[in-house]
Amino acid sequence: MPSSQPTPPAFAANVRVMLVDDSPYFLNAAADFLRQQSGLQIAGVATSGEAALELVQRDHTDVVLLDIALGSESGLSLIPPIRRTLPSVKIIVLTANDEPGYDNAALQAGADAFLSKLELTRTLIPAIFEVSGLKQPNATGVIKDRDQSNTVYGDMFMESHASNSRSVSESDALLEAWVNATELREGAPRGHALRVAAAAVDLARAWGVPESELIHIRRGALLHDIGKQAIPESILYKHKQSEVSMDESLIMETHPKLARDMLILVDFLAPALDIPYCHHEHWDGSGYPRRLNGSDIPLAARLFAVVDAWDELRTSHVRQSDRTSARLANKLRDLAGSHLDPAVVECFLQRVADGGIDVPDV
Repeated sequence: MPSSQPTPPAFAANVRVMLVDDSPYFLNAAADFLRQQSGLQIAGVATSGEAALELVQRDHTDVVLLDIALGSESGLSLIPPIRRTLPSVKIIVLTANDEPGYDNAALQAGADAFLSKLELTRTLIPAIFEVSGLKQPNATGVIKDRDQSNTVYGDMFMESHASNSRSVSESDALLEAWVNATELREGAPRGHALRVAAAAVDLARAWGVPESELIHIRRGALLHDIGKQAIPESILYKHKQSEVSMDESLIMETHPKLARDMLILVDFLAPALDIPYCHHEHWDGSGYPRRLNGSDIPLAARLFAVVDAWDELRTSHVRQSDRTSARLANKLRDLAGSHLDPAVVECFLQRVADGGIDVPDV
């Protein structure tokens, strides 16, 4: 199957690209993507600022792809020392954070371009060509203002070169198989992901989410815990038994970011990222990974959080005698205003009362 990217000129092989990101998953995915879709060379990868500076001192690099957040350090702080070592290097700053201001901060810090990670399969190669002076007809990827971007979603699945003729049903069947494997590994209640996916779609429809977006709600719900694939099984087991240490708990809390890093280069899953990445954010700001609060939490994640809490109440922490709709509704309302969006809670409970959301025995 031909690449969806324009064929690069042969001299693109002379351009060496270094990737700097604190996620090994993202580094591997991005490096594979560049190898498969362009003639660009990978000069090296680094997961920290220190490692990045060692690389630029040791190896010639033409373009640096730099994550704006490297754990506890800012990627922007690396721009001056990188330029001192390689004055002619081109630096493209990347971020998965959609809050305003990051693009201007990156460009003011001396970056040559700024890209959203949510659009990299469309923008990354053209941007590298542009800053390197390579010509690629009808392709430009540098985001100079936030409203310029317009994501084009392909129908790829987990590989940058996958066939774009794969049907929606085939793609979702693969997602369900992947999710089943995750649930088996974690020891999650059987069918949890399918249940919450169906309920999330129903709730989103009742809320007024356009029909065209419901497929992304379903996929995000199916994949909400996919980041746990990268968490050690020993920690998953302890977490289920509520026996994790403080350090292990912090590792567990990385799974939303791991999910984002796993899925971010898959075009057709990009619109579904809000749920895997943000479903542990709390209405009062006490959640993770970004401590968002209120309406700053994406709507898809707020809808899903209510459904997920309901399913957890039904399947784990509530005695069988307490699993009546009325008692579960009271317990869910107890979470409104702290963990959950109160308006979404009431919308969900109205759907339950109307019989719109199935409440099967488990």
